[in-house]
Order: sequence, then structure tokens, then C-alpha cells
Amino acid sequence: MQVIVHIGSPKAGSTTLQHALRVNREALAGQGIMFWEPDPRHGPPARILANRFARPGKPLLPRERLYFASREEATARSLEFWAELAEKVRLERPAVTILSSESLFAVKPPRQVLDALGETFDKITILAYMRDPVALYGSALDQIIRDGARLAKLWLPVEFGFPSARVLAQYADRLGDEHVVVRHLVRDNLVGGDLLADFLGSLGTILGRQVTLIKHPAASNESLCAAATVWLLGLNETFSRFGGSGDQRMIRDRAALIDQLRRAPELAGLPKLSIAGTELADWVRATQRDDIALLNERFLAAQRPIDLPPDDVALPDAGRMRALMREWLLSQAPGEALERVMQAALALPGGEEKAQGQAQP
Repeated sequence: MQVIVHIGSPKAGSTTLQHALRVNREALAGQGIMFWEPDPRHGPPARILANRFARPGKPLLPRERLYFASREEATARSLEFWAELAEKVRLERPAVTILSSESLFAVKPPRQVLDALGETFDKITILAYMRDPVALYGSALDQIIRDGARLAKLWLPVEFGFPSARVLAQYADRLGDEHVVVRHLVRDNLVGGDLLADFLGSLGTILGRQVTLIKHPAASNESLCAAATVWLLGLNETFSRFGGSGDQRMIRDRAALIDQLRRAPELAGLPKLSIAGTELADWVRATQRDDIALLNERFLAAQRPIDLPPDDVALPDAGRMRALMREWLLSQAPGEALERVMQAALALPGGEEKAQGQAQP
């Protein structure tokens, strides 16, 4: 039985690909391909499979606290879903199964994932998309700020160390390089400049036949605009990212606010967090130098390489780096943009025009 496991990496279009696979489930089934994911009513789908390998006592993230009261409960549910997957494959015997979970990228050592997959499948291919670490850093900051991280807990550029190319190397050492497909997620490297087209092309190469989809949905889980991200960072000073399971109401309200900011028309077009062209970018590249080199040499030889850092990068001490990072974050939320964020966050139910009309005598 064959499985193709899309493991991300995080913040590399995984949600978009998962949505595309989900809405095209029937079209894929007609081509002998089963896309399987856990029932989203019982936990965040991207984390369910990876929770099998979580260390005991690992704190639950906010989204996980909506479903589980403890790490033990999350792990038990994960094992139930792994068993459900195995039974479904046994009964339906699809020619190919596709799994997608960016959280699997964080499982160390990767052999745990391969051993678990080997209980059901005898042919395994890993598919991963990797972003330039400079672009990834901004997106990753947005993500952990949405998850509740405070300024003092944000990764410094020299602390930002995932996703590691060494994870991919460990998969390749076990499976063989030909069974680990890595794509550089940058527009001019993708087939047709499009993530979904590139993903289908990669599937076609792996399977030796064309794979087609009927529906081509838009991108999902987009980052907030930079001003909204910085505003949310301020709110995080009164939010516990690793709190207990009794704050579900607060987490739901928070998620609704974030979704409101993401959809707000007055914020459309505002820039997202970006460190391109700053000292922070050089610090990220310098920290990731070995991983960038490994990716370029082992996995991206026929693709556009990821830029290496300058040779003369000087790294300040941690205190100075965090101070400069704070200055950069504040510069991402100029007054006019911050005012628009506040307007979006405090939007009146039913719209401002309706409310004004009711206020007139």
C-alpha cells in the first residue's frame, strides 16, 4: 500500500493544499487516491496525527484546549485516529493514500513517523515545501502571535531554527533521496508560479501519471496584516498561551476576533510582517546557513536555490537583538494602519451605516 505524506513545512501553504484536497476528495477517489484526515470536530486536523508522538506533559496550545483537557487525552485521541486510518485503508484498499500534516515536521526523530506509517503502508514518499527562512520568519512570528506568544517569548532571529533541513535528511537517509520530494516555495520556482499546480505536478511525478482536481480554491490561513499582528501582540500580554483547559470561551472569542481582522475589507492590501532588507534578515540567514546549504545541495539541486547569508554578518547580544526586534515590530504598525486595525476590531454589528441611521431622531 502506498502513501504520500505531505509534512509541510509549517507556514508553507499547507492549509491551502489541505483545503484543496478536501474539496476534491471525490475527484481524487475517482483516480484511485484517498485523501484522509481526522474529523475536525475532534481536534485540529494538522496536529492530530503528530500528537501521537508528543512528549508527556507537553502544554496544550490554545486551539488544542478547545478539544482536550490534558496532553494524555490529546495523545489518546491521536492513537484512535491512527487506528481509524489503518482500518479504513484495510477495508477500502486505495491504490494511493495522501496524508497532510505540517505538525509532523516537528516530530523528532522522524523514524517515529516512519515506523507508525510502516504499520499500514509498505511504500512511503515524503513531500515537503520549504520557504526562504527570511520569508518564513515573518510568517512564523505572525502564527505564534496569533497563538498567544508575548514579546519576551518571540523567537529571536538566532533562535529561529525550524523547520530543519536535517529532518528531511533523516527521512531521506531512511527512505532514500528519491522518496523525499522537496520543493522551494517561491513563485518563480513553482510550476506555473502556483502552489497547487506545483503540488499536482509533484504528485504526478511521484505516481508516474497525471493527477487532476476539479475545484481550485483560493489560499487559506493567510497571515494577518502587520499592523493587526502587532496590535494582537499587545493583547497577548494579558493572555496565557499555555493556560489550562478552562479558557475555552476566551479562545473562541479570540479566534473570532482574529478571523474578523483577517476578513476586514479596510485592512485588505495592508502589508504583512516582512524583515526583507533588514539586519534581522541577515541574522536569520546567518543562523540558518548550514540548513540552507544542505537544502540547496541535497534537495534543491535542480531548483532555484535559497540565498545564503553574507560572510561578514555580525550578531549582537540577545538583549540588543530583542530591543532592535521590538523597534522593528513597532515600525510595522504606523498610526494610520493601527487606526484601521482598531476600526476593524471595534466594528459595529450590522455595519456602521445602519447604526448611524438608528441614532438619528
